[in-house]
Amino acid sequence: MGRTTRKRRRRRDDGPLAALLILLAALGYPLLARMLLAYDPTAALVVPSLVCVLGVCLVCPDVVLPPATLAVVYAAEVAFHVVHPQPVAPGLIEQMVHGRWELLGVPVAALALGYAAVLARRKLPLWRWRAKNNLRLLSRRPLLLARKYRWALLVLLAGALLDMLTTIRFMRQFGPEAEVHPGIRMMGEVFGPALGVPLGTVLKVSAAVFVAALWRRGCAALLMLCGALYALGAASNHFGWL
Repeated sequence: MGRTTRKRRRRRDDGPLAALLILLAALGYPLLARMLLAYDPTAALVVPSLVCVLGVCLVCPDVVLPPATLAVVYAAEVAFHVVHPQPVAPGLIEQMVHGRWELLGVPVAALALGYAAVLARRKLPLWRWRAKNNLRLLSRRPLLLARKYRWALLVLLAGALLDMLTTIRFMRQFGPEAEVHPGIRMMGEVFGPALGVPLGTVLKVSAAVFVAALWRRGCAALLMLCGALYALGAASNHFGWL
């Protein structure tokens, strides 16, 4: 088997995990910018791009991922600024459009950092797919993973759906600032309850699946535990426990 064929097969096999990571990066980008805005406005423009590209490339070392991640993240930022002309978090693309051309160095630095991470992952044994986890199954055969843990995933999704619906109603009644979960609260502040809460739910469910996949033996238990906690959060939203 030629080297090019092996690269194509690896890229095709790791495609689902790469797509999930890019989605998480696109959702986490405004959250990170919003958190950094309280400390340093310049860091809120620079750091999110670097962190998103580095995180994706450390998990999936593929040369197409640094530009692909930046393209998706910046496209999501532009779309958000079209929907919300006065967003809470600053926008890198908007600042460059308004004449801050020195910020062009941010995507260049992010690309350089991403390619450095790709090279490091290929040269150094940071972690192995042979470990006793479900990451290989998640990245290459996600439907098989869903079928294997279908009941645990059903509990997780049911709890997350109840939590999402009650959180939207809670935010509309009391405002995003009353939300206890910091990530969901920031998503509600940035995108509004109707859009921010579903996006935040996708982000936390994806993170729960990824973390649970790290431990094969306890994967089902962790998924069901997360679903139970989400259901408890939904009950808290409904009955006003917190």
